[in-house]
Amino acid sequence: ITAPDVPGHCGYCDVWAQDCPERTKCNPYACVSADEEQEWDAAGCFPLDPSPAQPGEPCITEEYALSGRDDCETSSLCWDVDPDTLTGECAPLCMGSEANPVCEDGSRSCYFGDDGILTVCLPQCDPLAPSCADEETCVWNQRGALDFVCVPTQHVPAQAYGDDCSDEDFGCGDGLVCQSAGDVPGCDGTACCTMLGDATAPPVCPDITQTCSPFYTDAEAPEGLENICACRVPE
Repeated sequence: ITAPDVPGHCGYCDVWAQDCPERTKCNPYACVSADEEQEWDAAGCFPLDPSPAQPGEPCITEEYALSGRDDCETSSLCWDVDPDTLTGECAPLCMGSEANPVCEDGSRSCYFGDDGILTVCLPQCDPLAPSCADEETCVWNQRGALDFVCVPTQHVPAQAYGDDCSDEDFGCGDGLVCQSAGDVPGCDGTACCTMLGDATAPPVCPDITQTCSPFYTDAEAPEGLENICACRVPE
């Protein structure tokens, strides 16, 4: 275990095992990209607040939004942090293991972000009828349960059909999904946002060469999302 305070070194600990010393906790944080606050790129041991906030309660971070230093309890982190006030809300970290992630709240799903460093339980949503909170967006949980979850809109710059999502960890905004360039005519990157729809009443796709084809195979479709289709170019 490496302490995040060691100059020139990013911390390392196991967010699943919570293997930090007593009275500390393992939190994802921005180390390499701390100046730009671009992404969670490390996990380090941080002091545990003596009176920690619980999931769903307000929280505050120190220094910068993704610093990892927050006042949430051991198995949660300060989420959706305002970069100016450094305030957010404690969100539960995923439990179990990377191979078998668990969220205690059945209405949440384990979201894997930033190459698996970020593992947080987020509210599930229907991409065709998003019910996320204000300033949140319903995105595809590509590395997790393949369902859709609510994330802060500030993390999802790709919000329109055709937007480049090649380097966007959270994908695309409401009613959209990130797909390879070959499925999105005119895409300037390696992947762009395309429209989602209901296969039982397929929408008119943005491009004449596209059809709204089933998004999931029968085996992988999460319950309730079996009829989702995506506008793509047929092979």
